[in-house]
Amino acid sequence: MDEYKTFISLRLRESGYPDTPGFVNTVNRLASLQGEAKVMVDGWLRNDEKVCFPEIEGINADYLRKHLEMKEPAIIISYAMLKADPLANSEYFKNLATKRNIFKQNKQL
Repeated sequence: MDEYKTFISLRLRESGYPDTPGFVNTVNRLASLQGEAKVMVDGWLRNDEKVCFPEIEGINADYLRKHLEMKEPAIIISYAMLKADPLANSEYFKNLATKRNIFKQNKQL
């Protein structure tokens, strides 16, 4: 594993990400990002910067934090997904938030 991926792995573990089978995939996705998403990754890695981006089809970083309880690395990956296919991925996140909300309501009953 190269130094960049090693650094990402270390920071993910420090942020509470468990070492699951999907962990390596998350590391690889973060390491492969380009453009604005790469700038976000580097800001999070070096300065623990909170991710912020303008709404894309009704979804922004605050929405992902509040409705899906995402941490910064997941928000960065989500941002890249939204940039790649705004309509499909915004619908995906909205549906996921709705399902999560229904699950929480049922759990409280």
